[in-house]
Parts: sequence; structure tokens; C-alpha cells
Amino acid sequence: MKKMSRATLSLFLVALLSTFAVAPAQAVSSAQPAATASIGGTLNGSGMAGATFTAEIQSATGYYTAVGSPDGSYTLSNLPAGELFGLMFSGSRADGSSFMEWWGQDASHPSGNDSLTLAEGEAKAHVDQTIYRLTTLTVPVSCDGCDQFPFELYLNALDPSNNTWVDSFDRSMQIVDGSEVFISVYPGTYKISVHYRGAAGYDDPAPATVVVAEGQPATQAFTLTRTGTTTPGVSGGVGAFVNALYADILNRKAVASEITGWSRALGRTNDRGIVAEGFVDSDEYRMIRIDNAYRTILGRTPEPGGAEGWLDGMHRGIFATDDVEKNFLVSDEFFNKTDNGYPAWTAFYYWVSNVYKQVLGRTASGSEQFFWADMAQRRANAAVPHDFLLAHPGYVPPLDRGWVVNNIYDSVEAASTRVTAMYSHYLGRTPDANGVAVWAQSDIANGDAAVRSGLTASDEYYARALLRYPAR
Repeated sequence: MKKMSRATLSLFLVALLSTFAVAPAQAVSSAQPAATASIGGTLNGSGMAGATFTAEIQSATGYYTAVGSPDGSYTLSNLPAGELFGLMFSGSRADGSSFMEWWGQDASHPSGNDSLTLAEGEAKAHVDQTIYRLTTLTVPVSCDGCDQFPFELYLNALDPSNNTWVDSFDRSMQIVDGSEVFISVYPGTYKISVHYRGAAGYDDPAPATVVVAEGQPATQAFTLTRTGTTTPGVSGGVGAFVNALYADILNRKAVASEITGWSRALGRTNDRGIVAEGFVDSDEYRMIRIDNAYRTILGRTPEPGGAEGWLDGMHRGIFATDDVEKNFLVSDEFFNKTDNGYPAWTAFYYWVSNVYKQVLGRTASGSEQFFWADMAQRRANAAVPHDFLLAHPGYVPPLDRGWVVNNIYDSVEAASTRVTAMYSHYLGRTPDANGVAVWAQSDIANGDAAVRSGLTASDEYYARALLRYPAR
């Protein structure tokens, strides 16, 4: 029989117990044959300061509990002979914190000991356990030129008895650039590994070793970088520039044939702007924008054929790349996400605020909500013949959401917000005021694509690409 089930991530047991109180001692839960064996020991360590605790163990036919003494000792009596499983200690401290640990659990033994065997009448003593105050290990993870990325985090603890590494923690996650992962750990020596699991071609950083002392929080940061693709016959500068475009615009690593092809194109034109435009006007980039609009605005993946339909509209000149976001913001689907049965005017207020969050990254004020609702109503009324309104006094024409979205999206504030984000993504810095003003006007007049190709064709971008992808 296996021992009682345990939390998948035993390192998090203390956190999971924060809402639980320790139960009082209980009698044997099911009928047992006469038994005279016992287990006794002492809990010690800094984690026992001011603690009350319960010891518990399981046999093939039931489980047994005992309340520990103030000096940290405990005795589980009237135990049957044979194999017993899952000796566990759980308790709470005067400061409100809690603990739950398996016998033998520590940094290099995250699951503790499996079982122990008793002979009939045996009194097994010195079954002790050290209770530590767990420490927070913080692991900030960032990447060069990305917003979100999937990765796996592995934590191995050093077993000093045989100098080997033991698996302690592993988890797959997708986080925003610069986010931190917090892990509660025992004192000990740990090896931390980060493995990138996306398609953008990031290299795994070298594992890091960190020594964690009890009660002393520790931090180990990682930055994911990309080495780029080296192609024979392509100069270091051209290769760096094309590698950077693949990373920054298409969010993936280029293959050698792609580097060669764009190198030839650049050689024919000697114009980085034409190459940059080729990236931002590519179907691959357009599909990235379309998928991102579905995910961030509508909160879902595209319906079958939906993304392809938008791409076809771009091919035929019906839509620009930026129009996908605008159309989604105007759509009934996005509006209905905030409708919730509100009266029309109130629902429109909430919709305006959500458009602000998507486009400007902030919440609309009450006066801004009123302004857009009032203007939309005026425009809607103006579009209906006056005689019709007189003949139908109760008629309320639908508010003009398209006009509102176009004016918010094409505002100086919105364009400046987008330009600031592009400076950070492509140039790795905050823009100066003049740069924002100039590029914001270009964005309003020509769209995001013109700004993206302009920034990535600049000398500054080229110089930064040389630093990011040095010749090898």
C-alpha cells in the first residue's frame, strides 16, 4: 500500500497551510487488532518556537494521531506491528504561521521517508524531526526583447551525504518579462535551471547555484538571450540586423536560408527601410497581430477561418494591419463583454472605459466617459432624419462606436503610448519628448507599420543589433 497522498509541490506545504488550523488529537479512526507498539521522538529547530503540533501516521487499516508536548516530544502509542506509512507533523505557531512536514523531510529529501516497520510490542524511539523556518527564494526571469514567454523552472537540492543533486521543484509557466517566481525552500544548497519552451529562439541560461541560509531570503536572477543564426558569406552587420528583425518583429529565430535571402535583398537595394517594411508587411507578422488582437481584445483564439479572412482582407486592400484591433473594439462581442444587462447609457460608459484600457492603458474618467457617450449620441441623432425622430419620439438610434474608437485610437495620447512601447521594444530605451512627438504624428498619419519599419531601419537600431548579435 502506498503512503498517504502528498501535495505535488511539497515545498509549498507551509503556504498551503496558512488557512488551516491544527486539529486536536483523535482516536484510531477504525477498529484495530490489539497492538502494543509505539513511536516516539522530538521535534526541534527554530521552526518549533512557540509551536503546538500533532503527529500522525497511517497503517494498512487506519490512522493514528497524538498531540505533541510543549517540550517538542511526542508518542504515538498502540500501534500495530508491520509497515506504517506517512509519519507527518503539523502544527501552528503563536505568530499565526503553520507547518506540515513529513518525517525526514528537508532540502534534499522533499518527500521525506516513505515508511517504517514495527515489530509487535516495539517502542521505536528517537524518531526525530528538525522543523525549519522556510526561506523565500526569489527567481526573477526576464528576456531580451520580449513581452511574454513560456519557460520551465527546475530546482535541485544538494544531498550532502552523497554530493548528488535531488529534484526539488519543477514547474512550467508563462510570465511577463521581468516577473518573479517565489519559492519557499529549506536551508540548503540549490541548483536553479531555466529552460525556454517557446519558438522565439532564446537560449537557456547557464544553471546557477545558490546557498540558502535559514531565515535569509535569497535571489537568483536569469535573463534569456538569443545568439542568432550565423550564415557563411553574410557580413556580421547584415546578419545582426536581420537576426534582430526576426527576433523583434516575428518573435522567432531565423534559419540560415532566411538570413541569406534578406542579405541579398539588402545588397540589391542598400536600403534597410525596404527590408524592415518587408517584415512588417509580411503575412507572418500580420498573422501575429491578428492572433494577438483575438487574444487580448476578445479573449479567445480565432474561429475557424477567422484569422485567414482578416489576412485576405489585407491582401485585397480592404484593411490595414491596425484595423483589426479597431474592428474588434467596435464589435458587439467586445461591447457585450461589459454589457451585463446595464441600461444602454451605462453599458456605453463601461465600454468606453474598456476601450481606454486597451488603447491607452488606463481607465477613463467619468468626464471622459460622458464626453464620448454624448458625442456618440449626437452623431447618431444627426444621422437620422429629423422628421423620423419627430414621428418616433421613443426611438433611440444606436450610438456610433466606430467613431469613438477611431478618435481614441488616432489621438495623440494613444499614438504616443504606442510609440513609447515601440521605442522600448526596438531600441531598448525610453524615447525623448521630441522623438515621441514626431513619431506619434507619423503613427496617426501612416499607421503603426510605418513607425515600426522606420524605427527598425534607423542607425540606432542597427547599432543595437550589432551589440545584441556580435559577429562570431
